[in-house]
Amino acid sequence: STEIAQGGLIFGSTAHYFIHTLNACLEYDPKSILAMVAKITELSRTTGYTFDSMAVREVVALTEKLLADHRDLLTETGSFDQLIFLLDTYMQSGWNDALELLWKLDEIFK
Repeated sequence: STEIAQGGLIFGSTAHYFIHTLNACLEYDPKSILAMVAKITELSRTTGYTFDSMAVREVVALTEKLLADHRDLLTETGSFDQLIFLLDTYMQSGWNDALELLWKLDEIFK
């Protein structure tokens, strides 16, 4: 998918099922899963996936699990940047839930 011209492509339904499955496996390898979810989101933006309410629910659930169980991971620059990318992408798509989580990050890491 990344080799498709113009930056890659993943259809919304494929992205959703992939992110949903990764969300269920988060406890096994949170760093890799966060990286994969960020990449899937990047590749599915062109198909409008980030405007889907089910998409933002999955990302909110993932973020809440990361904050509750894997906060130490978020102190790593690469992982924190990936989470910011995810939340920023969904915030730009108009989802207030993502904006609220960005504000929480600011409060948590002050």
